[in-house]
Amino acid sequence: TGSPYLVISDGMEYASFVDEVTIDQKRSPLIHEIINNILEGVGIDSIQYKLKESGYDATEEIYGSQRGSIAWKESHVQIRDERISNDIVLGVLDNALTKEAGGPLLGLVKRSNSQSEKIQLRPTFLGQGGHGNNSVSSFMIDSPNRELLLAGGKSIIPPGAKSAIPLLDLRPLGDFVEHYACQVEKLVLNGKEFTPDSIGLNLNQNRSIVA
Repeated sequence: TGSPYLVISDGMEYASFVDEVTIDQKRSPLIHEIINNILEGVGIDSIQYKLKESGYDATEEIYGSQRGSIAWKESHVQIRDERISNDIVLGVLDNALTKEAGGPLLGLVKRSNSQSEKIQLRPTFLGQGGHGNNSVSSFMIDSPNRELLLAGGKSIIPPGAKSAIPLLDLRPLGDFVEHYACQVEKLVLNGKEFTPDSIGLNLNQNRSIVA
């Protein structure tokens, strides 16, 4: 997701991530498959997820229109590559947020804004996986094959790749994490087209459009 965190549902200490994500059949099959692939551990059906205190206080969050709380715990997360498996801080959703989220969420935003005062920052999921050359530096989503590749060291995106979209870091403008954003020529919302020129006419200034 566009979140920076890994969050799970309350009461999952004795349940596998795979069991949890298959409960709600309304969720995207692709998301089911990705979470199944990423969080598949050795003997996952019999492992007890032991949640320890993380030292971080609970936070109040809003998912969609639902307000609830997230308890921040610590647990070992097993990934297929042992080099990036680690003890990490993750969020445990209360019942209200679990119903809104539909199950566990795997956040793929790595970098946060240490200067932000908008929210109570917690360690990101990708920021805690591995160390040094084994830390996650890039990822690739293969939708047709329903796979998510996490890579450490050098970026898996070759220099000058034609399919790569230049990203903009919005943290200097106040974003609390480095969301994946890019400049676009136009946006169409509810059938209405927005361009830099049309937006600039209303604001009497030149503005770029970022999505």
